[in-house]
Amino acid sequence: MRRLSFVFVALSALFVYAGSAAAMPVSTTLTINTAQSGLLVTIAALGSVTATVSTALNGTQDITIDDCEPISSTLTFDGGNVGLNDVSLNLDLGPLGGVRAAFVGVATTGLVSSGQIPLNYTGGTWNYLFDPGDPNGGNVTSLTINSGVLTYNGTGVAGMLLGSGTLDFSTDPVSIDLPSLGQVATLTQALLGNTGVTTTYGVTISAPISISQNVITDPVAVAATLQGNIVATGVYICVPEPSTMVLLGIALAGLVPLYRRIKK
Repeated sequence: MRRLSFVFVALSALFVYAGSAAAMPVSTTLTINTAQSGLLVTIAALGSVTATVSTALNGTQDITIDDCEPISSTLTFDGGNVGLNDVSLNLDLGPLGGVRAAFVGVATTGLVSSGQIPLNYTGGTWNYLFDPGDPNGGNVTSLTINSGVLTYNGTGVAGMLLGSGTLDFSTDPVSIDLPSLGQVATLTQALLGNTGVTTTYGVTISAPISISQNVITDPVAVAATLQGNIVATGVYICVPEPSTMVLLGIALAGLVPLYRRIKK
């Protein structure tokens, strides 16, 4: 009778485990896909005169998924190390001369969100939509430029107004909040394998970036605009919470007497 009771408990534990094997929050580092990621860097002066150059992105983005189960997940951006390829451009102001600018060694902490971002399931291979900068979501997503320099050199009359100089982001970091990224970003989660205890997922994040920032404001305003897209991919493994592993252990131990009884 005791043996049957223990087997009943084991079967109950196995049933509970199968129905509630919640996963621990998991953090992982995604690698930026340089072929699919990039920015257009634009500087503007006198309101309408602009110059634009494209640059590639490289580096990593750290994220945390709070629940690996599809449909119920939320996402947090934990930072990373996102770099821009060095670029230079010339802003022609006609009779006024112009401005030469160069971005060298510029990198950011990556995207950082102050709260969890809900992921809205859309079907397929677990495609989610989210707005990393949605103020209604209770979080703010920011990007901090904290290394590299922007050098500028005015020529002609513009040179008399603007002069020359260097903005060193390592000593004067620029933090930019993203109240909205202009369009909804996406996360695609694909099942790669399941051992019965751990589940492996592939994940791809595509996040548009649109930033405008004044870089010189006195005496003539010069603004920089960054527009583009970050695509990052990686793999993470979901592991059940310890309590569910205990339930599994009880279940397996309890099934041993049942197996022996059937074998006899």
